[in-house]
Amino acid sequence: MKERTRRKEIQMNLVKYFPHRISNLMILGEELCSCSNSFVDLTKIASRVEFGITLNNMVINLSQLKKILVAFKHLETLNLDKCKLSISKLFDFSEALKTPSLRDYLLKNVG
Repeated sequence: MKERTRRKEIQMNLVKYFPHRISNLMILGEELCSCSNSFVDLTKIASRVEFGITLNNMVINLSQLKKILVAFKHLETLNLDKCKLSISKLFDFSEALKTPSLRDYLLKNVG
């Protein structure tokens, strides 16, 4: 229960104190940390990022990847650097990637 309260507190502070507009957002994980443990809910701040997002050293499952693609579809660049995609089945990304804005998908050292 204590962990859940702390997570809610982090989420509220993230939304409350996050700048109204930023060009790029970079979230650095440590030694392939779980995407859900590194940030609470990026969708609440997605509209404040204007150009690109970089996720580094994250383990991202299919559900999280879908949410990231939808939340940040207005950006020009999505960069997954040294991330592990935990996807056990084939997924058609064409619907999630349908957007005129997102031009660059950078996958560096992704496994």
